Amino acid sequence: MKILSILFLMTLFVSCNENEEKMPSLTGSAGCSADTVSSSDQGPLFIVNGETVTRSDLPGDLKNEVYQNEFQAYSKNQSLFEEYSLRIYLAKKQGKLKDKSNPPELTDVLNIPEPSESEMKSLFEMSKGRLPPDTKFEGEIKKQISQYLKSQKVGTLFREEVAKMKKDGAYRSLIVGPIAPEINIDITGMPFTGPSDAKVTLIEVSDYTCGHCQRAHPEVKNILKKFEGKIKFVQANYPLRPEGLSGMLVKAAYCAQQISSDDFWKFHNATFDETSKPHSHAPGQHHDPSEDEPMAKIESISKAAGVSPDKIKKCVAEDATQKEILRVADHLSSKGISGTPVFILNNKKLPMGTVGLADEIQKLLD
Repeated sequence: MKILSILFLMTLFVSCNENEEKMPSLTGSAGCSADTVSSSDQGPLFIVNGETVTRSDLPGDLKNEVYQNEFQAYSKNQSLFEEYSLRIYLAKKQGKLKDKSNPPELTDVLNIPEPSESEMKSLFEMSKGRLPPDTKFEGEIKKQISQYLKSQKVGTLFREEVAKMKKDGAYRSLIVGPIAPEINIDITGMPFTGPSDAKVTLIEVSDYTCGHCQRAHPEVKNILKKFEGKIKFVQANYPLRPEGLSGMLVKAAYCAQQISSDDFWKFHNATFDETSKPHSHAPGQHHDPSEDEPMAKIESISKAAGVSPDKIKKCVAEDATQKEILRVADHLSSKGISGTPVFILNNKKLPMGTVGLADEIQKLLD
């Protein structure tokens, strides 16, 4: 049997997880430095035909792409600096630091527990269906599973120790992250909860068949509960596949809204409850529309939500409904949105989804 590499094992064992790196503040920072010049709206970027182009001159999709590139570089640098600092911090505490330009490796300063036999067997059994049929637990595959589980524990320990290092006041980052570009979404007619004149407006752009959206939904509900009555939350449904189940569910949600706002939220939550159930597609991917009968699915969700299935089915079949969801999708696309979920807080697109979202809301409320 051909031995599988540890990297390949990781693709088999791990579902898509949200990136857990800390996001920069949406509000930027006081003062001006070389780190922030390229992120300002008015700072020059290039000259074409004798005219200077700034960030504010760029179209929405390009502006967003440039920001994402800058944010990825910022996040990678933050991780590199945190790892290097943690190696110095722990080595000094353990009396192992001889040269700060060459501190011990993380594996030498982190107390990494060995995975138990039951942990390894459990992961092996979970992944059996995706491994060659003659794969045995003992031998090389067991070693690779052990390596993989240890690498996972290193990640967990790393985050825990970085948090302790920061709490002790031993580490403070001095680099400034890029400032998110303005993204103005026309929310007219979109369903919302909370005060209409709230100081903070949070927009979620999501698709009911998107695995990442499904995982984010419980977190969003917790955030809305935490800030109930303090923020305005707007739901912008964006069908990634308008002609498939994705589009049908968005149309049905729109139709529930036409009945009443309360019916929309009941249908909205019931739809995520249904699409989040265990399914056969790969983690983080979309349902294959051929797996489900859309109208049967809509009727089932409507009944579970306590919303009239007949009214929903009639509305879904109308041309005006199709035109409306495509109009909204086109509008969102024109703003540089091409995937889901997307969270926009006071006209600033969050680069890390729900990671740090509650903290950013609190900053704007303070």
